[in-house]
Amino acid sequence: MRSLVLIFVCASLVSCSNSLSQQDKSHQPVEPSVISVQVMEKSMPNTNFYVEFVRDKNTLSKLYVEIPLPREYSIGFSGRNAIGDQGMLFLYPNGQTGPFWMKNTHFNLDIAWIDSNNKIMGIDTMLADTEKYHYPPRRYFAALEVPEGWYIRNGIQIGDTVNFHYDPEDVGLKQ
Repeated sequence: MRSLVLIFVCASLVSCSNSLSQQDKSHQPVEPSVISVQVMEKSMPNTNFYVEFVRDKNTLSKLYVEIPLPREYSIGFSGRNAIGDQGMLFLYPNGQTGPFWMKNTHFNLDIAWIDSNNKIMGIDTMLADTEKYHYPPRRYFAALEVPEGWYIRNGIQIGDTVNFHYDPEDVGLKQ
């Protein structure tokens, strides 16, 4: 009996250790075979959502964004062939530290990491169809993916403010 209890305790410790060491991948793409057509249709852009980029009280640019429901964050732009001149906004009201990747995303993207004060704290270029993890500089509260080069073409820099224009209920967030 004592050896049976010891085996159970050891198995439990190994299980807990394995789950603690695993990275949070909730926002990373899933395999395309599990993405249903219905989910992709629900993810189509809502043109009522946009962000404005501001520096020194001057608006630099406006960008229409798609905001997936939180349960669809792992899909992102994966499986699509083009996105046009729009972005995809991921919102994390409680903050997040996990990386993003580009598996099954067929075009290059730039990502901006946004802090709790709506300031851009980092921008990174992510290459298509790669599995390299892209880490934020620190805890972020939003991540904004755009076509590669969009931030440069629009003069957007680290330290700029991002003003969000969306209805939290429309994107699955409670107020």
